[in-house]
Amino acid sequence: MNPNSSDIDLLGPWAWKLMGAECWTPVGKTALGRVVDGEVLWACVYDHYENGSIQMHIAVDNPKYVTRQAISACFEYPFYQLDVKKVLGFVNSENHNALTFDLRLGFQIEHVIKDAYDRGDMYILSMAQGQCRWLRGKDYGRSIISSAAA
Repeated sequence: MNPNSSDIDLLGPWAWKLMGAECWTPVGKTALGRVVDGEVLWACVYDHYENGSIQMHIAVDNPKYVTRQAISACFEYPFYQLDVKKVLGFVNSENHNALTFDLRLGFQIEHVIKDAYDRGDMYILSMAQGQCRWLRGKDYGRSIISSAAA
């Protein structure tokens, strides 16, 4: 699952709408996800890539579509292909489902910014590669790069 421009055109707006974001712009973003018969099942959007870190936003309409393979792909892209040190997530303290989901994935609360949203605080979550239990091994991740370049 390698992100490409057609992915961002379909997956990005779907994910942003599901997350309740006001405005979608594809500039500086990439995405991966699963689409079956024109229906998006899940999407992972990445932005604010700073070499050492990247923000990751996972959008899921129905949890039954989120498989271990899907979650692994979400983390293998930034850690293996982009070689970032940390993946970041920003979550509104009022969004209990997202916060619970992210903590179950293994994210840690790194910082809290009080009253950052109209209602609620902003939790800044992070996960370093060494903390990520979803990675299937560097050989697997590196082989994706090799096959994509061929």
